[in-house]
Amino acid sequence: MSNADLTKFVKLADGEEHPIRFTFNALVAVEGLLGESITKIFTRVAVENDISFTAIRALLWAGLNFGDPNRPLTPAAVGELMEGIDIGELVPVLTAAMENAFPNKPKSKIGDAPPVKNPVPGREDLENPPEPPTEGSTIGN
Repeated sequence: MSNADLTKFVKLADGEEHPIRFTFNALVAVEGLLGESITKIFTRVAVENDISFTAIRALLWAGLNFGDPNRPLTPAAVGELMEGIDIGELVPVLTAAMENAFPNKPKSKIGDAPPVKNPVPGREDLENPPEPPTEGSTIGN
C-alpha cells in the first residue's frame, strides 16, 4: 500500500482539503499528548464512540502534521481550523486514517491463539493446571 493510499482528506474551517495520515511518529505524538496508548485511544474513538475534544484535536494535529514536530501547525492552530466544522464528519475520517496506519494488522486476536501444549518440557503437570480455589474453600480440600 503506497503512502497516497494511507492518506485521508478532510475539509476544515479554512475551506481547504487537508491530508491526514498517521505515521509511526504521529502515533507516538498522540500518545505523548494524551498520556495513553494508541490502542486505548483507538478503541475509545473507533469502537466505544467515547470521544473527547482534546482527543479529537490531538489526533487531527498529529494526522495533519504526519507526526513531524517541524510542521508549522500547533495544536492550538489545529483547534482554530476545527471551528465550525461537523465533528461527526471528522471522526470517521480520523478513524479511517488510524485504521490505515495498520494496513497489515493480523486477522486474529491474541486471545484466539491455541493454548500451548506442554509449556515446559518434562513438566506434564503444567499442561492441565488445577482449578483455582473457589470462595470459601481451602487449599488441599
